[in-house]
Amino acid sequence: MDAQTWILEIHHRHGSDISAHTSEARAQATLTAYVDQWWAEVAGGEYDDDGHTLVVPADPPADADKAVAIYFGTHPGEWFDLHENVLVG
Repeated sequence: MDAQTWILEIHHRHGSDISAHTSEARAQATLTAYVDQWWAEVAGGEYDDDGHTLVVPADPPADADKAVAIYFGTHPGEWFDLHENVLVG
């Protein structure tokens, strides 16, 4: 029986965090939790939003997609990859 999985790789200065998830939503939730945990590293920094330079707020936005975009846009030494895979067997 084949199973669909989502592999999340978060790359940072200490290495990589790699996790497997049964849905894209669970992978996104893990990514959002990572961003929330490390938000203080980017708070007060600057990021570009449609050509406008803005200051990163002290707390992450409620919109998870926006929080992820701001965090990784402000923290160029970190990035993530999210892959859909099928486990065969």
